[in-house]
Amino acid sequence: AETYTCSEDMTRRLGCRHAPLSCEHFAEAVQRDGWALGLEELIYASLDIRHQGQLGAQSFRWFEMEKRRQLVREGSGGHTQLGRALRSEEAWQAAAGLGEFKQHRFEMEKR
Repeated sequence: AETYTCSEDMTRRLGCRHAPLSCEHFAEAVQRDGWALGLEELIYASLDIRHQGQLGAQSFRWFEMEKRRQLVREGSGGHTQLGRALRSEEAWQAAAGLGEFKQHRFEMEKR
């Protein structure tokens, strides 16, 4: 999901936007795009859910959902980290404010 921006980009770069994609062409295309872990035939067979021996644009519809999940994971991770930092800062400020209030109250009681 990191190599391609959307399913249209994926189908365009793999070469199956307008014509079916064979296993051989799929393997060449993903290797050209940086895939180096092998098992291209297994991946191709997994994507060919209709067992037609060819992939088309409809074979990559799952990609949009996966891309959304990736963006949510990246976004929520950042928000979570930011949220923790803000809560930590707020807690520190609250503790400091409470300390100042107690000191002020103590001084007022002494008078």
